[in-house]
Amino acid sequence: MMMLPLSDTFQQMKTYQKVASIILFAGMLCFLTGFFWQVKYSRLHTLYFILVVLPSLVLIPLFIKEQLHKNNLFIIIALFCLYSLMSVFWVEDYQVSLFITYLKRVLTLLILFYAVYHMILHFPVSKKLIFFLLMLSGLGLVIFSFVDNQKDSTGRLQLWGGLNDVISSATVYGVLFLLVARAYLIEKNHYLMVLYLVLSLLFLAEILLTQSRGPELALLLSTPLIFLVVKPLGYRRIYYPLAFIVLCGTGVLVFSDMISNILSREFSLSYRDIIWKDSINLSFEKPWFGYGLGHSFEFFLPGLERTNWVSSTVSHSHNFILSTWLHSGVLGVLLIISIIYQALKLCWLDKKEHFAILGIIMIFGVLCLLTNGSYPISRPNERWFVFWIPLAFIVANSIVTEKKKS
Repeated sequence: MMMLPLSDTFQQMKTYQKVASIILFAGMLCFLTGFFWQVKYSRLHTLYFILVVLPSLVLIPLFIKEQLHKNNLFIIIALFCLYSLMSVFWVEDYQVSLFITYLKRVLTLLILFYAVYHMILHFPVSKKLIFFLLMLSGLGLVIFSFVDNQKDSTGRLQLWGGLNDVISSATVYGVLFLLVARAYLIEKNHYLMVLYLVLSLLFLAEILLTQSRGPELALLLSTPLIFLVVKPLGYRRIYYPLAFIVLCGTGVLVFSDMISNILSREFSLSYRDIIWKDSINLSFEKPWFGYGLGHSFEFFLPGLERTNWVSSTVSHSHNFILSTWLHSGVLGVLLIISIIYQALKLCWLDKKEHFAILGIIMIFGVLCLLTNGSYPISRPNERWFVFWIPLAFIVANSIVTEKKKS
């Protein structure tokens, strides 16, 4: 049987498809590592739009058969994004520009899920490459921070760009620590094992130097979960590093002023109680649908006018569940809880360690956002790193796994 040659138009489409796929792959790598080398989150957003969003817009029509809507988790995420966008309309001072702003955020967020799925499906080696690049970027920033050694007015370590905020730094490095800790426990090559051990200790030191108690507590609660999903190659891999960490931690506590610095920050011990109480009281006034996404709030913190390192007012709830309730009501909260539940269910049901670690990262991210987070719909920042990006990988892994089974 004689085969007809492909038309020139079809050949051109295939060429565009390959070029766009390569650009998208490179763009995702640049975006994920950009948290460490971009000067500002605004530049990271521009990078994401050019190298991830634009190629995705070319590829989505060509890969229409790869339907994300078959995944239950993605359906809930899409519903939450759509509902969040609708909530803009019941803001008292609604403006068209506000709707356009959040429409852009929702679309770029949903494209993240397609981009990660496309990358994992068509570039299977991407997961190992991403891990390597993240570790390399994290190590480079650790070295830079130790050499530069900038500190804020409270003596806490500052880093670079978007990570110069101590909470952002501790949050992002918490994810790196969890990833490299898992790699250390299962690595067979002794040289790589030593490298992972050194990296994990450096990342842990970075987190401790930020003195950010929210992420530190989240890491303390989520790290033991690794041993539920990872079978270490010998328990000496646990005892020796643990003994070393205890020894170093004791030395830091005895010979440094870290404890006094932490306890001296009376504001951060009590102000969340004030904000959360006011947020709950406001939410009860409009409990079902909230005030609408984009509504501005100002929480007053009495007795803090004289502090020189923090404002006496804050603009969000410092808890992403309360912030969701405040802006989009009970339905928004139920959708967020459903997203978290479905994601963890997928991770724990899958016996593969590389998939289950995403669930632990999700738990860590949720715990961080319970003390420091605001409404989840945002431009790329540390909230993406600990919430939306892990979710995108969970969705992508579950779809690819289902495809392999069928």
